[in-house]
Amino acid sequence: MKKNLFIAFMMCALFFVGGTKAVAQEAAGLSEDLLLLANTVVDQNLSDPDAANKTFTKLYRKIRKNKEQLLAVGKFFKEKNVYACARICAEEAYKLAPQDIPVLMFNGEICMMRKDYGAAGQKFDEALFVDSTNIEALRLNARVYKYVNPHVALEMLERLKRVEPENASADKEIGDINYNLGESKAAVKAYNGYFKNTKPADLDIRSMENYTIALFSTKGYQKGRDVLKVVMPLTEKNLVFDRMNFFCAYENYELPEAAEALKYLTEKRYADSLYIYLDYAEAAGFMETQGDMVAAADFLAEGLKRDSSKLAGWKKLVELYQGNKNFTAAIPAYKTFLELNKANNRATDTLQLGVIYYNASQTDSVNKADHVKNGAEMFAAVERQAPKSYLGPLWRARILNVSNDPLDDVKGAYEVVLQRTEGNEKANAERVEAFAYLSFYYLKKDNEAESLRYAEEVLKIDPNHGMAKQIKAVLSK
Repeated sequence: MKKNLFIAFMMCALFFVGGTKAVAQEAAGLSEDLLLLANTVVDQNLSDPDAANKTFTKLYRKIRKNKEQLLAVGKFFKEKNVYACARICAEEAYKLAPQDIPVLMFNGEICMMRKDYGAAGQKFDEALFVDSTNIEALRLNARVYKYVNPHVALEMLERLKRVEPENASADKEIGDINYNLGESKAAVKAYNGYFKNTKPADLDIRSMENYTIALFSTKGYQKGRDVLKVVMPLTEKNLVFDRMNFFCAYENYELPEAAEALKYLTEKRYADSLYIYLDYAEAAGFMETQGDMVAAADFLAEGLKRDSSKLAGWKKLVELYQGNKNFTAAIPAYKTFLELNKANNRATDTLQLGVIYYNASQTDSVNKADHVKNGAEMFAAVERQAPKSYLGPLWRARILNVSNDPLDDVKGAYEVVLQRTEGNEKANAERVEAFAYLSFYYLKKDNEAESLRYAEEVLKIDPNHGMAKQIKAVLSK
């Protein structure tokens, strides 16, 4: 039974071993006869597992009562990736010396080989119970917990830093963990130490990517530029570095440098699928500073194709379209904004869409009738949503005023404006607009008395109103 169990261990090891023949070599702590047996196990492992089993049994009987020899043989098998043999040596050594730090560390490493991180952490914890300042135990424990329990890993690394304040490797790990936790400020602090105390050629590129992103997100634009000057030459091509180089130059208002750096996007130096919303959003912001609003809108629209969930992006795109007087394009963009923001929409948001329709009706003669119809519906909705506000009927009157003839629906809307602004001196300009239209309406309807009455209402607020003065001059004769 024991033999079969051991063969199962050995067969498991086959997945870790290559077919290269072992050669005689020196191994720390191994005598010549033990080294010969260990090499024979490795050599026979693929070609004759039964023979390898017998050889290992012979070796094991020689060393099973000797902690140092168990460790030496176990480490030999670990280096050769003969996991099952290494594990047996580790476990037997642990039985002999459960508080010996080298034994505990080796057992932890063997657990890591089989990805049993819980057991590995337990062994490293035991080593730290014996010696709380053991650097290697702290380092490996942090490595074990880095992705399993990052807060425990940080605790281990901070303990390591108290023992070795200048440990750049620990700074790197602290930076990586905090970056993955979204703690950008803490990540920057740790990466600062790692960057300062590590030769450029030895810097980890992935950590440096994290570093530059964290610097950008914490507004460390100048520091980001300084770091990028060091790390960009380390790789022939790196999208994150190119991206951060443009972002930091633009946000640091180094505009000529930003224009040059933007070529990573405009020249499509990377596969199109690798570009993200933020690439285009930052490019849009840069083009806006250059006064090229059309290009800014084009960039932002492209970015929103990458991520259509960006509420602020849609709102900004609408502003850019309106600034370019491209109201027809602004309509669907604002509708998307309203759909994304529907849980928070208010009457003012509906009003804004109506205003866009109004502006489109003034510039798009082909689709004018549709814009008028849709805009009037938006303003009517505002009237219902905000029954005390005069803005809905005011804009409804404006968008429906499409003729030099007197229009009843325009008249009715302005009458609602007057009702809702009664006694509101802050709305005097809107009241003048409503009175003036009513004066015009009745003049066209040949109702001179009403026309004169409304003209006089205008002049009470604005004595210099040209049309009202003319109407009064003509009708008072």
